[in-house]
Amino acid sequence: MTRLHSEIQSLESRVDQENTEVADRIDAVEANLEDVEETQTEFEAWIDEEFDQIEALFEQVLGTVREFDNRIEELSTAVNTVSDAERNREALNTLRKQAIRKGIDTGRCGNCGMTVDLSMLSEPLCPSCDEQFWNVEDAAQWNPFSKPTLRTDGRPSRSPNRE
Repeated sequence: MTRLHSEIQSLESRVDQENTEVADRIDAVEANLEDVEETQTEFEAWIDEEFDQIEALFEQVLGTVREFDNRIEELSTAVNTVSDAERNREALNTLRKQAIRKGIDTGRCGNCGMTVDLSMLSEPLCPSCDEQFWNVEDAAQWNPFSKPTLRTDGRPSRSPNRE
């Protein structure tokens, strides 16, 4: 029985030793797991901070793009306004040159019949009906009371309610 007893003590000793080793390994794994969790928490915080910075950068870029879009729209409007004014000026100059060649100072609007002094026009539009003048037609030669006609195409060049 002593031998059996000594075997049992030997087995108990080995089991205790193995239990101690297993407990040490579990402690080491738990410590490593805590390190991994801490590293993961730090990594998640770093990722959140980086995404916040990226989001702020995107918002800044989008704000700049919106500002450029607004400036481009303003410039486009200004260019269109200048372009329209230039076309009107050229059309009025052409109309006046036609009138000068024909020796005409005034004419009757082909649309509404109003008498228009060409020297008073700031744009080639009838001040009464807003029709655009395209051509100057001589007065009828056979009628001494007829006036030259300022021809229109029957379409208003802009809305009647002027700004």
